[in-house]
Amino acid sequence: MKELLKSLKQDWLIWSMVPVWLASIIMHNIKIFQYYMGGMIVFLVGRIIVRRIRKIK
Repeated sequence: MKELLKSLKQDWLIWSMVPVWLASIIMHNIKIFQYYMGGMIVFLVGRIIVRRIRKIK
């Protein structure tokens, strides 16, 4: 869990999420945010898996 939090703090992509979230509220279109969140989660999980594989090698 600590590992995940460290990567979140370092990740500017997380902070790029904030304006997207605000825009989705302003536009009353939460689907934009849902798609963006889905993409972010897939991206972060993929990065964690890649790091684990590199550590094993």
